[in-house]
Amino acid sequence: MLGLLLSTALAAELPGAAEAGLKSEVSAEATVICSRHVRVQVSPLSPSSALDLDAARARKDADDALAYADIPRVDGQGGVRGTADLVALSQARGYYGSEQHLIWAWAGSARSGGLLSPAWLMELEPFGGTAGNGPELLPFGGPGERLSTIAVAHDTDWLLGRLFGLGPLAGLATIDAEAAYQLKRLGAAGLMRPTAAEKLNPAKPVAHPVVDAKITELLWDTSDELYGGAMGLRQDVFGWQVAYTPNYSPTAPDGARGKAWWTEPGCMISAD
Repeated sequence: MLGLLLSTALAAELPGAAEAGLKSEVSAEATVICSRHVRVQVSPLSPSSALDLDAARARKDADDALAYADIPRVDGQGGVRGTADLVALSQARGYYGSEQHLIWAWAGSARSGGLLSPAWLMELEPFGGTAGNGPELLPFGGPGERLSTIAVAHDTDWLLGRLFGLGPLAGLATIDAEAAYQLKRLGAAGLMRPTAAEKLNPAKPVAHPVVDAKITELLWDTSDELYGGAMGLRQDVFGWQVAYTPNYSPTAPDGARGKAWWTEPGCMISAD
């Protein structure tokens, strides 16, 4: 009954949720959220106190302005200036409020123990649930493709770690980035070792060695157990399961599709 009540409440809160078929089952240990093409099971982090949403919003806005300044805005009048410009880009591309975005935000709310609403998470992370550098998706990083199974989990934990010091990536909150390349390296926390992150994101135009060293240490600390690899999310790592139905992205090449397909008709919590 609790799962049904939660489904009804969130369907009313989120435009498009009913059309996407969002529903859930809830227990003390996990929440399962399903849509027409996606199944996510997530264990809550249970924050010990209320979260400072104003401070989180301010930090996210500053991070976005620094990280994405080289990405053109929708109006073509310059680069991204903050989170609102990313929202506009996501809306223009038809991703904002899509099935993938909705289920990612609902899962993020469950991960926060219900302290963050899905609508708030969607606004703070307009491309949440896709793999890439914000609006710039990686190959196989879109909805229904294998790398986005990682993003559903990692985007959530990255956001909670960076803005609130919660979860497996809590150390992100301790870093005050001074350059865009540093934020891109931080984006690799839990995904790759620092040697790879530094090769992909060289220090330019000017290095900031003190903060660089802190980031390197953090990336080593978060590389013992990674969220996923080339074939998608490592299921059950850090309390996450993500799977798609085979027909979710019918135009994707076979190599883009993940191994773990959800084919069960129900939305039940797994005993595994």
